[in-house]
Amino acid sequence: MIRGGREGSDRLKVLDRVTWPTSEPFLRKAGLCEGMRCLDAGCGNGETTLRLLSILGPSGAVTGLDFDAEVIGIAQAAAQKTARNAHFDVWDIQSDPLPKTGAYDFAYARFLLSHLTDPQRAIQTLLQALRPGGVLAIEDVDFRGHFSYPACRAFDRYVELYEATGRRRGTDPLIGPRLHGMLVDAGLKEVGLNVVSPTFCDGEGKRMALLTLKNIRGSVSDAGLASKAEIAQTVDELETFTKDPRSIMSLPRLFQVWGAK
Repeated sequence: MIRGGREGSDRLKVLDRVTWPTSEPFLRKAGLCEGMRCLDAGCGNGETTLRLLSILGPSGAVTGLDFDAEVIGIAQAAAQKTARNAHFDVWDIQSDPLPKTGAYDFAYARFLLSHLTDPQRAIQTLLQALRPGGVLAIEDVDFRGHFSYPACRAFDRYVELYEATGRRRGTDPLIGPRLHGMLVDAGLKEVGLNVVSPTFCDGEGKRMALLTLKNIRGSVSDAGLASKAEIAQTVDELETFTKDPRSIMSLPRLFQVWGAK
């Protein structure tokens, strides 16, 4: 429901920069290390995928897969310039067979399951990609876990519209708290859990709510959840709030879970 392609890629670049400080320690704790073969499912434009190489090192390799052919093209172009041990391909986890089974030491899905209508099935698919003993690591949102200070009508409306649009599409924007149990139900061992709430008073992180609202406005309008005039007014109000040097805003609460096959 979030705009893809090149315009959506610009948002993903910001998202990668503001979440990597919490994603990197999570991935290391989950067991990602030098020399591994890693799968990044739902990799988007590959920004985070290429960052994984800072952990995997020159002896490791990463494969990024996403259903959006345009952002995969962006990722492939970046990899050709900077990373010979990164490969990207178009793949829809909900309909396409895995390119390889049992081939990976580590599988990572970041902000993917909350956009799927059958996330439990996707977990089983990712497990098929892992060798025995391989690790599955997932980061995803509890979208209602946002907060702002002081209270902001436009911010609250943005959170409401995002959740409602996802629900209308049959997905779960509040999936975060469910993830631990989903990995247990899938049969993973030594399932771990961490929760973070990145919060910003300035900089790119503080702009994430505004960027996301701008990138879902088409989906919100198509779903009939708000008029174009109301969406435009909400964008304007949220932009004013974002520029206020006294205001603070969080990202959605992020659940980080992992376990061994």
